[in-house]
Amino acid sequence: MEFRIGQRVLIRCEPCEVRVADVMTGFVFVEWPWTELDPRSGYAWEEPIAVPTNPSMLEWVQSPWRVQSNVEFRQGETCWLAIPEVECVVTAFEVFGKPVDMRTVPRPTSVVTLAFVESYPESERFGEQGRFQIYFTDAGPVEPVTFVPLTV
Repeated sequence: MEFRIGQRVLIRCEPCEVRVADVMTGFVFVEWPWTELDPRSGYAWEEPIAVPTNPSMLEWVQSPWRVQSNVEFRQGETCWLAIPEVECVVTAFEVFGKPVDMRTVPRPTSVVTLAFVESYPESERFGEQGRFQIYFTDAGPVEPVTFVPLTV
């Protein structure tokens, strides 16, 4: 998939049930369902992924992922992980010379950097921090994220 800077896209990911590994103020840590640790990786990091829960925090614009639960988040319980459909703008796109070691498989071959349209250019005040990345393999996004181009 190819992207160009300034292109607008809709992204979404259908809800997936995941296990809550930990909870702390502003975050729910979940076991990531779409990748596995790469036994050949040069990285030893095996921690769960932090998903922001507080819209007033910077981290909210650094991730499209949202968690939902009908009850209070608790370690060991399950919740739903998704990307609600949202319009974004492409701020960067890079194709790697070879698959990159990110500690998991599949190893990505490219990355698109996005910012939420609703906070762009407001997110410019955060610079690179007001953006997030979605990684791709040659077969498509590493996670099951749907992209719908709005501009070419």
